[in-house]
Amino acid sequence: MGIILQKIVERYDNSSQVVGGDDQNLYVRIYNLIREMIVKQDLPENNVLPPSRALAVGLGVSRSTIIRVYEFLRLEGFVESK
Repeated sequence: MGIILQKIVERYDNSSQVVGGDDQNLYVRIYNLIREMIVKQDLPENNVLPPSRALAVGLGVSRSTIIRVYEFLRLEGFVESK
């Protein structure tokens, strides 16, 4: 597991225990988590986010959820796509 993938999965595991699961849509929780990690510079700048399939498997969610998260991050200007 790549270092960035590992950081996101660990943070998600910790936050999902605290937040519960029913308060927000899943993609919103994951979006907020990754966005917060970017803003706080917990994710190194200019590094590539994990492939959507790998992150989906790591978090135990569908790939379409991660694609949606990545699209919102791109639209908000937090990430760039190639």
